[in-house]
Parts: sequence; C-alpha cells; structure tokens
Amino acid sequence: MPKEVVRAVNLIEEVLDRVNPTDWHDEWKCRIEEVEEMRDCLETTLKILCETTGWRRTKET
Repeated sequence: MPKEVVRAVNLIEEVLDRVNPTDWHDEWKCRIEEVEEMRDCLETTLKILCETTGWRRTKET
C-alpha cells in the first residue's frame, strides 16, 4: 500500500478519535450537530479510501 494512503487513513482515524462529542463537557454540546456532520464526512471519506485501495482500517467506529 502506498505510504501516502496509509498516512491519510491514519490521520483520518486520529481526527475521528479526537472529534468525539460524547467525551465533551456540557458547554460544548451546542456544537455536537456540527461535529457529527464532520465525523460523517470523514467516515465516508475513509470508507471510500479503504474500498478503493483495499486497505483495512485499524479499528471500526
């Protein structure tokens, strides 16, 4: 697998881990819908990357 694809998948997974609204405090809950939309976009991008390249995710969300 090209190292660029591996790096892209790893970076997307890192962002998905960090943008997890369930870990946030109450003052951030107003942004949950926006964050969920970003997560959905990243999930879709990651799925397309994996399907296109045959790469397997290190973990499922």
